[in-house]
Amino acid sequence: MARELTLQNLRVIMRHILRTSNTKRKEICIQKTAGRLGCECARALFGQNWSTVLKELSANCNHKFTVIAECFEKQCSFLVAQRLKRATQIMAFYNRLYGEKLIDQVGSSLLRRFHKKSLFCVLAATLFSWEENKIGDDVINRCVYDMVHIQELVQKTRSQVVDQSCEWEKIIDRPHLIVWRRPLEFNTSLFQYKVYGKFDDVPARAFFNTQVDVEFWKQWDKLSLDIRIIDKHENSGSEVVHWTLKFPYPMYSRDYLYVRRYTVDPTNKIMALYSRTVSHPICPVQDNIVRVTDYQSALVIKPYTDFDENGLEYVLTYYDDPQTTFPTVCYNWMATTGVPEFVDKLHKASKMMHERTQKGYRPEYYQNQNQNCHSSFTLNQTQYA
Repeated sequence: MARELTLQNLRVIMRHILRTSNTKRKEICIQKTAGRLGCECARALFGQNWSTVLKELSANCNHKFTVIAECFEKQCSFLVAQRLKRATQIMAFYNRLYGEKLIDQVGSSLLRRFHKKSLFCVLAATLFSWEENKIGDDVINRCVYDMVHIQELVQKTRSQVVDQSCEWEKIIDRPHLIVWRRPLEFNTSLFQYKVYGKFDDVPARAFFNTQVDVEFWKQWDKLSLDIRIIDKHENSGSEVVHWTLKFPYPMYSRDYLYVRRYTVDPTNKIMALYSRTVSHPICPVQDNIVRVTDYQSALVIKPYTDFDENGLEYVLTYYDDPQTTFPTVCYNWMATTGVPEFVDKLHKASKMMHERTQKGYRPEYYQNQNQNCHSSFTLNQTQYA
């Protein structure tokens, strides 16, 4: 019985010592244990120099544990190096078999995995060329001239004489809304639409801000799952926008990645917004969302009198490829019902924006709108008469 008690006390001593890493704490632990067993028992087990023996034993154990840990670390590093080397060889082998296609797929997978990392976003942004993708003044000028040409198109549409040379087909004709369409040159199965309308109870600035302010867009457009600005170019005023749109079940949602630029010209009383699709490394294609790769939109707004007074007319010219196939009947139905419904939602949202503006709400770019004009405009007021 006494022998079993002695062995049990010895195990207690060893457990306390091995768990203690600090030298001072070891001495305290030894003293406490010795006090527990008694000095005579300690001398009987380890001799007269029992304290020194226990210190050496503890140091020897710690040294062996340290050596084992270093060996384990080296072994892990060796295994990681071998795995990386093997992965590099496999990639080189498949690259020789399949070329760059496999590399593009792997790169896209990595982009989808790490695109939310801030450091990765900064590095990816450096791969995007603004010189190639920015929207220049010439594009904005061509967009603005739509307001000049639309008057001629309206007169042809509402005249009794049929003009066979007109490439635009009228599909909606209402007192404050006209919609035309024409087949795209590069894809005759799709149409480009031109919308001309007027609002008498909304200021031009509120109508403009409703479509430029992405934070407000999320509130009034319930079909938008997300819309955000992911990159900007200060010199040109261009910015990249990612817009995710909910499609009817069972179709996948669609997302648009486009570069846009807007301008406010107080001299000619014109507001313009131009957008077109673009590719950006920060926002790769996702597996569960269909990317719309062909999209272009040009909006021109002209107030009756002033930007902040009620009354405006606008021209919207756009096309997109929703990456799906609809029968002709469905396209006709969407054009004749979907466009008026969207215009009606836009009208109501513009009135909400005007009410907020009167209460003091200002988008972050509001103060720069009157300064964001282009001296390259050569339009005269008489051209809009």
